[in-house]
Amino acid sequence: MPNQASSNHALAAAALSAEQRLPDHQKELFTLRFARSERDLFAPLETLYGHRPDYHRFRAGLIEALVEGVIQRPVALRSLDLRRDLEPDWFQREDMVGYVFYIDRFNGSLAGVLDRIGYLEEIGARYVHFMPCLRPRPGDSDGGYSVMNYREIDPRLGTMADLEKVTAALRGRGISVCVDLVLNHTAKEHEWALRA
Repeated sequence: MPNQASSNHALAAAALSAEQRLPDHQKELFTLRFARSERDLFAPLETLYGHRPDYHRFRAGLIEALVEGVIQRPVALRSLDLRRDLEPDWFQREDMVGYVFYIDRFNGSLAGVLDRIGYLEEIGARYVHFMPCLRPRPGDSDGGYSVMNYREIDPRLGTMADLEKVTAALRGRGISVCVDLVLNHTAKEHEWALRA
C-alpha cells in the first residue's frame, strides 16, 4: 500500500492533470476556489471513506468531475458564480425576497411559470423556490420528495428543457431559482439505492 506522501503526490498530479483541461483564463480561478473549499469538501469524505484503499482514486475522480463541471458550465452561470463569490452575503440581503411555490398550483407547469414572471417581479421576488419538481417515484412519493431521478423533471410539470428555459428567463429578469435536493429521500427505485 502506498504511503501518505506518495498518495498525496499522486492526487496532486491527478488534480493538476484535470486542471490542465481548463482554458487558461479559468485555471487560476479554479485553483483559488478549489484551495478555498478543499477542506470543506474533502474533510468529511476523508473521515468517512479515507480508510478505503480506493479513496484517493475516488478523490481524483471527484476533482475531475469538478473540472468537467467548470468546462460544461454555461458562461452566464460562470459569471453569476463569480459575482456570488465576490458578494458571499448576496442571499442575506434585505432585498433578497423569496417566493416558494408548488409549480402545478402556481400555474400548472414549468411552461406556465413563464406566464407569471411579471407577477413575480411585481411582488419583488428575487428568487423562487420550486417545491418538489424532480422525477418522483411512482405512487407514494413523500409529496414528490422521494426522487427517482435527479436528472429529470416530474413529467407532469415538464422537461429538463422546460426547466432550462424557465430558469434562463427568470435569471434574465434578476430572479434566481432554488430546487431541493433532499438526498436522504432518494427513492428505492433510484440507481443509487439499487446499487446499494
